[in-house]
Amino acid sequence: MQFCNIIRLEKKEIISDWIELIKNVIVEAKEQSRPVLVDHIPQILDNLSDLLEIEAQGEDHKKEIKKAELGKAHGRQRAELTEYSLEEVLVEYSVLRKVIINRIHKCEMQDLTAIQLIHKYLDDGMHNAVIEFVKIQNKNIADGANNLRKEKDLRETFVMALTHDLRTPITAARLSAQLIRKNPENIDNLHKQVTRIITYIDRVDYMIQDLLDTNIIKAGQLLPVQVEVFNINTLIENIISDLMVSNGPRFKFLQKANIDGYWSTEYVRRILENICNNAVKYGAQGAPITIILEKIEADKLTLCVHNEGKVISAKELEEMFGQYHRTEEAIVSGQKGWGIGLTLVQGLVKALGGHVSVESVKGVGTTFKVALPIDIRKLPLNFVYMRSETFQN
Repeated sequence: MQFCNIIRLEKKEIISDWIELIKNVIVEAKEQSRPVLVDHIPQILDNLSDLLEIEAQGEDHKKEIKKAELGKAHGRQRAELTEYSLEEVLVEYSVLRKVIINRIHKCEMQDLTAIQLIHKYLDDGMHNAVIEFVKIQNKNIADGANNLRKEKDLRETFVMALTHDLRTPITAARLSAQLIRKNPENIDNLHKQVTRIITYIDRVDYMIQDLLDTNIIKAGQLLPVQVEVFNINTLIENIISDLMVSNGPRFKFLQKANIDGYWSTEYVRRILENICNNAVKYGAQGAPITIILEKIEADKLTLCVHNEGKVISAKELEEMFGQYHRTEEAIVSGQKGWGIGLTLVQGLVKALGGHVSVESVKGVGTTFKVALPIDIRKLPLNFVYMRSETFQN
């Protein structure tokens, strides 16, 4: 029997022996599913058996077989999908060599030329796998360094914006306190300045809460929800009324359903305010902003916010919900911001057991779509983390 036939007929056994040995010597291999672990090994064995067959047929029957690509593909897969070290990639090839040679020795066949070809093929495969593995690892290191620099720049910009935004209400509150100290007998002025101080402190508290919630979201945790029963249409109308005070009558509310449900008033308000403020900042100036409420199923609703304006690129859409991320348009426009608004939106929506997405089409505009369950009390506890003082039946 030729060596090529031994490998073909016993391919499953060779792979099985290889898997058993690999799991004993490589810790990371134990964590991999069979498809990931086996990877290109069957193709490597098929390729090897073809080479042995060509060798056995003689020089005139030789044909080109692409050996390098399989080794490269294997090395690339190990670098991208596993936590393997370079040493562990080398071990895989050493173990495969051992298993194949043992199988051949069991058949008591001695063909020095074929054995040399096996060693050369596996050496070449190992060499190509190492080159590709190192190439991917070096790229990952370079990308990681670039990401660290980018995050550092984003953080510095964020801190500058945060410092400016916090200083404004603190300065205003200090000024009001100084006016009270200068003229404490003026009761009318006293009440006016105290009200202003409370307003400014509330604004600072709101900013700090955003920061705390963003850190919770970044840590991969759910925000705690205090559940209340209310009519979401009424809440949206109140939010739009507040937004119109500073932005004018740009908002149009299309109510395709009247819905009572169980959510968090605070979270729904923050979600809608952040998305609408985003539309005001980056949408077409003065163009209408449309809010659409629709019941899509008996237990689900969608809340959409549409604004006209420049299309957002696919790359920007992918990164839009990342912490500290600001689109190129936002940076170029000079609009102030921390880059955490949409991160908050995503975290708040997730805390309510929902999902948020965004679509941007040239000539149409940008639409944020928030899908929410109508009664979050019915969701599994792993979807919604409720505070101990939440809604009581």
